[in-house]
Amino acid sequence: MCGRYQFYERDNTYINRLLEEAKKIFSKESFSSLALEEVYPSQNALVAIYDKQKKNTFYAIMKWGYSFKDKLIINTRKESIDSNFYQAFKHCIIPASAYYEWSKSKQKYKFYLKNEAIFLAGLYLNNTFTIITEEATNAQKEIHHRQPVILTYQDAKEWCMNNDNNILDNSIQNRLNNPINL
Repeated sequence: MCGRYQFYERDNTYINRLLEEAKKIFSKESFSSLALEEVYPSQNALVAIYDKQKKNTFYAIMKWGYSFKDKLIINTRKESIDSNFYQAFKHCIIPASAYYEWSKSKQKYKFYLKNEAIFLAGLYLNNTFTIITEEATNAQKEIHHRQPVILTYQDAKEWCMNNDNNILDNSIQNRLNNPINL
């Protein structure tokens, strides 16, 4: 994943409802800090996390990218989430309308589910998050060698609620529409 996704899209009813709820939950100042359309690394975004003590999932505003040794880590390889480095990180979900990839020739492509939200698997620590990526499949691998792990709504809830990394094997990448060449 090259480092951009789209959060808000007018026709996405789930994202629209989520934004209406966020306006009620967060202060005007916090809400105005959100990246609402195309989200770039180091911007604030909505992230779903699970509170084990309260036994509920809620949204938080977090910065995309974890700072480590003067480097901003925005993506985490699925193959490395069991490493010692990520032991302190917790599971999260990043709701989105689409994500973008660029080909070697710098052509931009948009991947999405028509009028549906996609749920990107992520990890968070403190107030920062990373997006988990995996080897690309189908049309995606012709454009870029990595892709975000995208879960169904139910699997996204499961991912947030427990530490079972095997849930990531339920990626729905094959349901994504053919990419749009932008």
